[in-house]
Amino acid sequence: MSAGVFVVGKFIGEKLKQEKLQKVIYFLSQYTFGIYLLHIFYVMVIPTICGINTFSILWRTIGVLFIFSISFLTCFIAKKIPFLKWLLP
Repeated sequence: MSAGVFVVGKFIGEKLKQEKLQKVIYFLSQYTFGIYLLHIFYVMVIPTICGINTFSILWRTIGVLFIFSISFLTCFIAKKIPFLKWLLP
């Protein structure tokens, strides 16, 4: 699945050479490893604390964006704090 997403992303990336899109992708790319490290924590903790049914269609669709957003915000804030800067690459 991830190989398919990569190929689609590469194909779309070659077709879209917009400067704004490149800036957004570059900005997000600084945080991808931190998002990768943190997302599993949020996937396990948020449904448990909030009592969310992880098999529901709503969680499977909106939960993806929610987990990504929370992981991104955590990385973004952590990079602004000098002590935590080294914690998340």
